[in-house]
Amino acid sequence: MKKNIKLIALDMDGTVLDDKGNLPVKTAKKFKELMDKGIHLAFATGRTHLSAQNVADKAGLSLPIISHNGAKVTDPLHGELLNKKMSHEDAKIILEHSHKNNLYAKAYIDNTMYIKEEDRVSLNFAKKHGIGYKVIGDMGKNIPGGANMIIFIYPQPVREDYQEIFKDLDISITRSMPTAYEFMARGCNKGGALKILSDHLGVEKDEILAVGNALNDLDMLEYAGTGIAMKNSDPDLLDVWDHVSNFTNNEEGVYEIIKEIL
Repeated sequence: MKKNIKLIALDMDGTVLDDKGNLPVKTAKKFKELMDKGIHLAFATGRTHLSAQNVADKAGLSLPIISHNGAKVTDPLHGELLNKKMSHEDAKIILEHSHKNNLYAKAYIDNTMYIKEEDRVSLNFAKKHGIGYKVIGDMGKNIPGGANMIIFIYPQPVREDYQEIFKDLDISITRSMPTAYEFMARGCNKGGALKILSDHLGVEKDEILAVGNALNDLDMLEYAGTGIAMKNSDPDLLDVWDHVSNFTNNEEGVYEIIKEIL
């Protein structure tokens, strides 16, 4: 069904990017065609702004970016529309919990990743995403300020009641994959960020298409007039969202969705 879409908000990893982290050439070409027609495109990701910007720059795209799961919103013409961080005290409490429980954690303040030590996984991640990092040892004690986002990563899928554990903190909690928990300042999510961006651009809800593949995309899919989950979406998202593409991220699913709807 063809729709009058004026803004397309796209998750990155597992959605518009293939499993190697690449933006397919045919999809990038379609993006440029749509932008030439006056349709707005935006990345909406858990990545830092710089990491998302690196992907856009490589593809020759100038577009708004929702990063840190909605804690930051930028427009290439007007700069930052939002940059929200949790309090320093909340960041310290979350990171002290990771230290006491021997959990792998990383914190993001703007485009810098803060880690406990120079482990291979963290360094490879920073290099791949083109972002800087700082090693600070005991993160609960040494994190220098409030964070846009903190992530706990487990070696296997896990269920933890962090809503209860951190009930006294002024934070939001989501998941981008079954092995990760992500913490931002209260109210930060991709749906709220998409509203900020769409209001800025003068686009109505029913003129928005959003595509994602994980629970951290749910608020965005719910806010958009048309929200579609990828075929390869996490089971947790598929349990609560039934508008699903027939294509995966490795089959240029976003291109196929756009071709069908616009």
